[in-house]
Parts: sequence; structure tokens; C-alpha cells
Amino acid sequence: QGMLDSGVTVVLDRYIFSTLAYNCETPQEMTAVIDMHGGFYIVPDVVFWLYMNPEQSLERKGKNPAELFETVEYLKKVDQRYEDIFRQSIRPYLTKNVCIIGGSMTLETVQHTIWHAVQSLFPLRKSV
Repeated sequence: QGMLDSGVTVVLDRYIFSTLAYNCETPQEMTAVIDMHGGFYIVPDVVFWLYMNPEQSLERKGKNPAELFETVEYLKKVDQRYEDIFRQSIRPYLTKNVCIIGGSMTLETVQHTIWHAVQSLFPLRKSV
């Protein structure tokens, strides 16, 4: 919080949403976890959700024998939980700006799409 208060831009690649999607079974559990922690979570200015279907995700990730839990069936459940969070707004104040980006595009296209969204949400300031 201190860094944010001092004007530093903070970028995270995971946040409460991953915790909820991977660890809660139902929207009710997600709501309970959020409420249990009160105002502990900082509301992000923007969330970029790189959506990709589970089959494609596993294909891109490659086979890893150490990954026992990341099966197509499990990732479909996780995917549904992300849907619950971002499309149905479990707690709307946590997801005020969600940019849903198709993760199945090329890396360059995904990067360009994210950068375009960042520029439109946070216009660059000119130095004086």
C-alpha cells in the first residue's frame, strides 16, 4: 500500500482472483473468503484476464510430470470460477475494470493488445 500511496505503479501477475479461482469451489465460498478478509485486498485499477480454453492452455504449457492437478477437467472448473469472478462479478468493486484478452492469439498480438489497453487507461505523461 505504501508504494501505491507514494505514486509507484504496481504490476502483479497474480492476485486474489487466482487464489479464489484455484481454491474455492463455489461463488458462495469466494464471497465468504473475500468478506472474511474485509478490506485487506486493494482494488486494482485494471485486471487483464488472458483467457484461453484449458485444452489450449495445457498444450502451450507442455507436459510436466510434476503437475498432477492441472488436468483439462480441473482447469475447466478453474475456468468456470474465473467466469464467475469476472463476468458475473462476485464482488463488483473488486473488478471495476476488467480487460478480457484472448490468450490464444500470438504473443505479439497479446502484447500489443495489452499495451493498447494500458495506454488508453493510463495516458503517458509528458516530461516538462
